[in-house]
Amino acid sequence: MSEQPAKSSNRPDEFLSALVNCKFGAKSLQNVKASLASIDLLYPLRESQQWDLMSALYCSAVVRYTKPFSGSRSNRTYPIKRIKHNEGFSSEIHKHLLEIRDVLVAHDDLDIIEPKFMVHSYKFDGIEYPMSATITNKCLGYPGDWGMLAKIRSHVQSCFDAMRCRLTEDMHAVIDAHMRDPERNDECLAYAIDILSGVMPGTPIPKFVDDAFLDVVTPKFENVHGGYIYDQYRWPVSLGPIANALVLLDGRKIPLIWPKLEE
Repeated sequence: MSEQPAKSSNRPDEFLSALVNCKFGAKSLQNVKASLASIDLLYPLRESQQWDLMSALYCSAVVRYTKPFSGSRSNRTYPIKRIKHNEGFSSEIHKHLLEIRDVLVAHDDLDIIEPKFMVHSYKFDGIEYPMSATITNKCLGYPGDWGMLAKIRSHVQSCFDAMRCRLTEDMHAVIDAHMRDPERNDECLAYAIDILSGVMPGTPIPKFVDDAFLDVVTPKFENVHGGYIYDQYRWPVSLGPIANALVLLDGRKIPLIWPKLEE
């Protein structure tokens, strides 16, 4: 009887699972980062009475924060268990932001805020003569209590910090799974670069985070208009110790000048 080839100890789905976690984690982190930016832009406007701009910033903060937790076409949401124990996380504020997203921002149903309609008229000889009519409505603006906005910001910052840590862990998990079974997962990596190729001794190593491969493909919408401008952010992480020199077989050392990682 012929021997069967030994099965890899690495589970077939381990690499892909970690990679999907990375991709969804990156989307979640960028959305929460944008939420923080909107809140920070709102603070200087507190005395400006620019109601529409202030409302737009707050609604943007709510939408971008809740995106990771509201599901998508794949029905995937960010696991709250991965961040809820981080210092500063508030379950009350998290639930509140999800609620106002559903009832005041993403949707605008009559049973939540009902417009008022009034007819102005006068009577003459018992006959009513309508002269004009008015209808009023209210849409979400921003917190009337700036102390509450500070609490919201603290919570969102906590989520950002925790998501950033989890994304770093997931990126390490991708590489670990790959190294345990490189042949099975090489096709999943799809692309790699030799950052030392062609580097002269003592010259800076190219800033690999600027590699063209990392340009994310986006929808064009060219059938409607000239397209959108997209905000792209990159999170590099160090996967191990950085050597200051490359030691050759003959003992010679080639100095290495690495680009700074802005994690």
